[in-house]
Amino acid sequence: MHSFYWLGSTRLARGRLGILLLLLACLALGCVSRQTITKSPVTLDTPKPSLELSHCLKLLKKHDQSTRATEDVLSAASKIFAEIKFVGLSKYEVKELIGKPLKKDGNKWLYSFHTGWIGVVRRFHFNSDGKVEKVQIIPTQ
Repeated sequence: MHSFYWLGSTRLARGRLGILLLLLACLALGCVSRQTITKSPVTLDTPKPSLELSHCLKLLKKHDQSTRATEDVLSAASKIFAEIKFVGLSKYEVKELIGKPLKKDGNKWLYSFHTGWIGVVRRFHFNSDGKVEKVQIIPTQ
């Protein structure tokens, strides 16, 4: 039984070969573009396109930030922070859009949508007029 070196053991070879065949079939059928595979890595901040913005906002508002977030909540948070420009909004507008912050520290509000390992965490900095000055991305694992 011959196996290509890059395929590894027989069990691994079958799995890797299956993935390769699936990928080639998707390319041939046009399910995925070559550009998608090579230039657009999937990251946590890549939102699911199927989630509507209003649905995402509802998910964030009703999520208890002191508990672990679900995959839907993480996707919604990623989409919201990618699509909505918060700079210039008032505290009231931010609260109406995404709910109460997890923590308030003077003119800094913390929003955390987190699973325990990964998450979408943002700190809003407000100016003396109560408008968002900047939104800081808090790195998570």
